[in-house]
Amino acid sequence: MRVSNTHKLVFVSVPKTGSHTGFKIMEDNFNGFKVGSHYHNVIVPSQYKDYRAFTFVRNPYDRVAALWNTIFCTGDSENHRKFYGWIGAKDFKSFCLWLATHPYEKLNWRKVLVKPQHVHLKPCCMKLYHVHTENMLEDFNKFLILNNIPIIDSVPWELKRPHKTFKELADLECTAAINKWAGKDFEIFGYEKE
Repeated sequence: MRVSNTHKLVFVSVPKTGSHTGFKIMEDNFNGFKVGSHYHNVIVPSQYKDYRAFTFVRNPYDRVAALWNTIFCTGDSENHRKFYGWIGAKDFKSFCLWLATHPYEKLNWRKVLVKPQHVHLKPCCMKLYHVHTENMLEDFNKFLILNNIPIIDSVPWELKRPHKTFKELADLECTAAINKWAGKDFEIFGYEKE
C-alpha cells in the first residue's frame, strides 16, 4: 500500500496486477510512501479513510499466467519449492487445476499470492476505483480527473517480465479451471470469460 498525503490518495495493491508500477507512480508523482509492513496489505489505517483509493486489476487469465511464471519460472526457489510441494507438479495445467480445487485459505504465508482479486480486496473497507492494467494510463488518468488531480504523462513499467500468455499455455481444461477460480473477478472487474 502506498499513501499520498499531498493528494489524499491510497493505492491498494493486488499481487501480479502491476503493483510495483503503482508504487513507483505514487512515489514519483504524488509523494507516496509505504504504509504497513507488507506490500499487499489491504487494511487502510483509519487516518486515511477519507482519502480516495484505487487499485489495479488484471484480466484473470493474464494474471494466472503471471502467477505461474512468478512461482515456477523466475528462480524464486522458496516459492517454487512450496508450491511444488502443494501441487505435486509444476506444469501450467496442474497449477490451474489446483487453483480451482484447492482452498487458498489454508496456504498460510503464500495465500495472498493466489487469491482471486476480489477475495484479496474484500477486507478493504474503502470504495476502490478499479484501474485495468491493460489500459492503465487512460484508466488511471480518468480517476485523477474525477478527483481534480493532475494527470500523469506515462506509466513507468516496473518489473515487467516477459512470459508466455495464457493463450499460449492453456487448453480448455485450464480455461474452465480459471473460470471457476476467478469467477467473480470477471463479473466484478468487467472481464469476459472465454
